[in-house]
Amino acid sequence: MEPQRIAIIGGGIGGLAAALALLKAGHHVDLFEQSDAFEEVGAGLTMAPNAMRILRHFGMQDLVDRADIPGIGRVRAGETGHIFTESNMGADIETAFGAPYGFLHRADLLNVLVAAVRNVDASCLHLGMSFESLSHENEEISLQFADGSTHLCDGVIGADGIRSAVRMHMFGPVPAQFTGNIAWRGLVPIASLPDHLRHPHSAVWAGARRHFVQYTLRGATL
Repeated sequence: MEPQRIAIIGGGIGGLAAALALLKAGHHVDLFEQSDAFEEVGAGLTMAPNAMRILRHFGMQDLVDRADIPGIGRVRAGETGHIFTESNMGADIETAFGAPYGFLHRADLLNVLVAAVRNVDASCLHLGMSFESLSHENEEISLQFADGSTHLCDGVIGADGIRSAVRMHMFGPVPAQFTGNIAWRGLVPIASLPDHLRHPHSAVWAGARRHFVQYTLRGATL
């Protein structure tokens, strides 16, 4: 397959991972991020073995090594703490699937992806570029940006989040439907927890119509 000119709208984890994969496959990539810097907020990410294998394929073994690997995974009763079940989330997972199961801070993953893309082709990253619209003619796509500039490509990937401007332009408004489910995420310093909660294990505390998920990040400091 001949190298294609691929434009990616959005410089989050998905957009950067797509850019890196396409660059390594020999395609010409331009990634456009509307912010003036690559920044990630939030808490932790669960990295299943299939995701860890991709990081290894990208040459990011050091990031895999920095992931928090849970010793034991437990399901507990939310009100009493009673352990319903537990399993070895470390060696058993690596043996069964050929890669570990672990946890990473979102910002750590993003920063390594940015560095990896820059190492392959730093010129493909464009900051401060707000996508506005696209048009398609003669098998070529033209992207229009808020600063008046345009960009021609063979294909475009919309990686611009839940309020995707690319999706909106292509398919029109698709109103979100509230499911009634809400997830709150946060980080707590390990040092502020009572002793019985300072351990490398992950746990799901299951309750009526709600549950709480607990795991460590950044070398069990969070």
